[in-house]
Amino acid sequence: MKILIVLTYYRPNISGLTIYAELLANAFIEHGHEVTVLTSRHEKNLPLVEVVNKVRIVRAPVLLKISKGVVMPTFSSLAAELIREHDIVQIHLPQFDSAFIS
Repeated sequence: MKILIVLTYYRPNISGLTIYAELLANAFIEHGHEVTVLTSRHEKNLPLVEVVNKVRIVRAPVLLKISKGVVMPTFSSLAAELIREHDIVQIHLPQFDSAFIS
């Protein structure tokens, strides 16, 4: 199965949510699934797309940060494209754009 995990922050950012999502992604990979993580490019030095431990990470560019929140104008179009490619979408809230993904 192709699984899409969506959350605002992912590695190298460390939080309880990012650790949990990474553990899930790795477990899905171990069970033979393909995993993509859609997240923010919260640091400008991060690549837009990379593969880490067989997990494809796609990062939406951030236009503006407001506290811990981020504004990502291209997020919706990236999400729409990735949703069509995947069998399951797993959303980790809170995230402003989650209503669109649902």
